[in-house]
Amino acid sequence: MPEIKEITCHKEVTPLGDWTIAAKVVLNDGSEGTQSVLVKASKGHKEAVYIEVEKAVDVFPSAINDALMGEEAYNQRRIDRDPSRYGWHRK
Repeated sequence: MPEIKEITCHKEVTPLGDWTIAAKVVLNDGSEGTQSVLVKASKGHKEAVYIEVEKAVDVFPSAINDALMGEEAYNQRRIDRDPSRYGWHRK
């Protein structure tokens, strides 16, 4: 099963002119994908707290990349079920 090799992020402008972040995931088999985060998306009880775009780009490498590097790429359920394993806590 492919493992996460690297996760990076950058800020980008949305069609409405707001700033948001986009994450790029690279796997050890060479696969990669990019996804933008919706601005002011759902803030349900299982969602992360809102962080300004500039701060999100600054903390992303240590908060996300370091925690998930080497994780099996298709193991989203385990990541969602036990976020404390990665040093994250639900709000």
